[in-house]
Amino acid sequence: MDRMGFFAGIAHVLGGKGELRLIIQPLVAIALGVRLGIADARERRAPFGVRVVHSDHHVRFALSDIIVPFCIALVVDAVLQHYTLGYVRPLAAVLVAALIVWLPYSIARGLANRMATRHASGRTAPSSP
Repeated sequence: MDRMGFFAGIAHVLGGKGELRLIIQPLVAIALGVRLGIADARERRAPFGVRVVHSDHHVRFALSDIIVPFCIALVVDAVLQHYTLGYVRPLAAVLVAALIVWLPYSIARGLANRMATRHASGRTAPSSP
């Protein structure tokens, strides 16, 4: 069995039979991030990234909402690696899951919170003559 280099293996898995998940998984992560970002704004919480950085329990907090989509991304990537390469590289699966799930989720949740907060403050502010 011919083993590929680390990044060559990732590129092979991403460019082969796993292309559709490069669209579906980030879209699901973005939708979840937007939904939870709006909920954060309603509860007047700070944006997600700020809370993760400034929270005493930031790892537990950050993983509590994203654990299921992240684990699904890990499993899907591991299955695709096994199917396309014949072996699984766990570190590559974590890297890919972080890029296609964690990053879009975090950005979408923070932006949705800021936009919803700005929209809500614009509604409640009195209009000037």
